[in-house]
Amino acid sequence: STLAATGDLAMGTADSGTAGSSGNVVFSSGASTVGTAGNMTLSVGVTNTYNGGHMSLTAGSTTAAVSTGGAVLFTGGSGTNVDGGAGGKVVFSGGAASGGAGGNVDFGGGTSTHDNGGHVYLTGGQSDGGVTKSGGNVEVRAGTAATGTGGSIHMISGEGALSGIILLETPSAGESGESGGIFTSTGTTKAGSSGVFSVSTGTAQGGSGGAITYTVGSGDTGDGGQMALYSGATSADGSTGGTLVLTAGAGEATSGGAGGSVVVQGGASSATTDCDSMYYCDGVLVTAEEHALVMSGECTHDCSSSFYGLEFVACPSDGGSIVSIPTYKYDAIISGCTHSCDGGSVMVRGGQTASGAGGAVHILGQDSLAGGNSAAGGMVMIRSGGSTGTAGDITLLSGYSSSATSGEVDIRSGEGLGTASSGAVKLNSGDTCDGNTGSVVIATGDAKVGATGSISMTVGKATEAGGDVTLSAGTTTGAGYNGGLVSILSGSGGASASTTGGNGGSLTISAGKGAAGMDAASGGNGGDVTIDAGTGGTGGTGGMVYIGLSSEGVEIGHPDDTKTVNIHGKMVVASLQVGGTGRAAVSKHESIVSSTIDPPELSPTQTWFQDLAFPNANLGDIIVVSFSKSIGSCLISAQVIETNTVRIVLFNTGGGGISFDPEAGVFRVSIWQYAV
Repeated sequence: STLAATGDLAMGTADSGTAGSSGNVVFSSGASTVGTAGNMTLSVGVTNTYNGGHMSLTAGSTTAAVSTGGAVLFTGGSGTNVDGGAGGKVVFSGGAASGGAGGNVDFGGGTSTHDNGGHVYLTGGQSDGGVTKSGGNVEVRAGTAATGTGGSIHMISGEGALSGIILLETPSAGESGESGGIFTSTGTTKAGSSGVFSVSTGTAQGGSGGAITYTVGSGDTGDGGQMALYSGATSADGSTGGTLVLTAGAGEATSGGAGGSVVVQGGASSATTDCDSMYYCDGVLVTAEEHALVMSGECTHDCSSSFYGLEFVACPSDGGSIVSIPTYKYDAIISGCTHSCDGGSVMVRGGQTASGAGGAVHILGQDSLAGGNSAAGGMVMIRSGGSTGTAGDITLLSGYSSSATSGEVDIRSGEGLGTASSGAVKLNSGDTCDGNTGSVVIATGDAKVGATGSISMTVGKATEAGGDVTLSAGTTTGAGYNGGLVSILSGSGGASASTTGGNGGSLTISAGKGAAGMDAASGGNGGDVTIDAGTGGTGGTGGMVYIGLSSEGVEIGHPDDTKTVNIHGKMVVASLQVGGTGRAAVSKHESIVSSTIDPPELSPTQTWFQDLAFPNANLGDIIVVSFSKSIGSCLISAQVIETNTVRIVLFNTGGGGISFDPEAGVFRVSIWQYAV
């Protein structure tokens, strides 16, 4: 018809009776033995006015119980020849458009009023062609755009009381193969930024947000599979590589909410046997001895020339010998190791650099600035692992330098702002139940050519009382054990075969100066210096104070002789000089007391003498003698008559012509010797 609508064409078989099936409708082209079999085309006519006509292919419905509606099957032709015969395609395409959007292709499972909705399956073809052949791919590709944005791919599970899951998995492999991988990536770009890759679970209003879990499958041969997270690199001048951020969820509730933790943990080890002696450190195999020596923290770089370009560190062993370890092994061990039977390590490293500073590692507890005095900043705790044997060490080691200065180790508490006090810094070894507590050692390193570093213990300045410095050795409650020793030693001078030897270092103990006051009479006093030995317990004696046992000299008091030096108690000296430089020096003063002696009666002008043993007495010594009883008008004298012997002489002067009989008593004899 050229003006009105054309007539319909209806083709069908008649309805069946009550006992049979209705007939089939079959359309087919004829077979061909030489040429191509004829095509079959179903098409709807073109219209210039309204929407194009629909084409509907609908399988038969059924009203029978426990029965299934008819299927609609689209199957490409078979290629049955074994010499390269390929199956034909099945192509579903939406209609092309010149001015609007191209037509959609919709695949949907059937709806159900009482049971599950119908599934949609996209399945690649099976291959029976042997181990070198693959099953057919399933490829979902969005449409391209000549100048705009390419089409998106949306995979959305079904909505419901519980929304459906989206599962991406490869099937299990056969007995000798590997399971397939899952690769997800955005496309490359020549001008703009590459696409974002985002994985997130939905928000929840009545429950918890969904978890995200990435798990590498376990295996029974070789090492476990690796999991790597890399942010993007950049080759642009002045730009920075992408940041990698791991942030736990916020606790947004104002009542009792707490932020989530970030846990980074090495893998556990269940092994108890076959724990070999080798460590695998950053791609380098090292022995257990090398690992232990480096981890002791006592290795130093060997300053001697390299051996064929190979440099070494020198590590002291338990036996006192020095073990040389190549620096490449040392660096690998410091970077972290794995070892049979050990738990996996956790390594946090800053990035390498070709010319600037290596990347820093910051471990920060978070600020708490909104809770008033009850708030506390986040704590940073570094704790090594406990053990039934030796617990793990904690080593803080700065980086070494080959030409400038090695890195500092700076441990300090934070500033106290406003009226707040700054925090304490404590270095303590741990308490023990039945063993010895550990030592605390503060030492600078050895210098093989230059000067060694100083150790400075300084209390900060204050506007109120200055802080104390206290050095206390350990007390003990153990029966019969001694308290700890406090030893302060200055350094020894260096020996020299060609120049004057070096002087020993000085040791100065000085109290603080008194500050000036508001006038000449109100200045503060200088601090005292007290050196005192400990008191003794019941039945014991107090300790001794020893000064200058090996010194060339000991000087006490101000050199201008205007200050007083008070000495209490008995003073015992082996040599004494009074009056300053150039005066005679008493080198020895000794005294003895005789046994009781009864001198005879002495007539006028009569003399009596008594020789006494006096150890260390020498001819020429000055001697003084006294008697414990009266000697009347007699004269008494003494002299050294030979080494170790003195003679006491009594002489009655005969005054009044009277004899005198002294009572029995004791003689005290004292001698002095002079150095010059």
